[in-house]
Amino acid sequence: MDKKTTKWIFEIPDVHPSLNIWTNMHWTKKSVLKKEWEHMVWALAKEAGMKKIDKPVWIFITYHHPRRTVDLDNYTPKFILDGLKSFVPDDNIQWIQKIGWEFIQSKKKKSIVEIQEIVP
Repeated sequence: MDKKTTKWIFEIPDVHPSLNIWTNMHWTKKSVLKKEWEHMVWALAKEAGMKKIDKPVWIFITYHHPRRTVDLDNYTPKFILDGLKSFVPDDNIQWIQKIGWEFIQSKKKKSIVEIQEIVP
């Protein structure tokens, strides 16, 4: 018998700043930007029907970006994970067991977030 898993997908109409850009920002600008991203991610996840989870999940992000060369490790999705903190009990490995991201070259910047419950 197949166990039903819950999956949420939502689109963020941008790509968060790279770690290189983030680390060189003034602390007040960092704080404002982080809060803006947290609120945007929360609102989009809620609009997609996401509820507080009670099972571990995997998260995969597909970044659409106009640049051909991007340092993948400079786009750790911390802004996105922090925006999901209302839905996930904690962002440790007990609750977020797998995470990944990829880049696709595209004229328009956006981030597609997929979250799926892991059923044992």
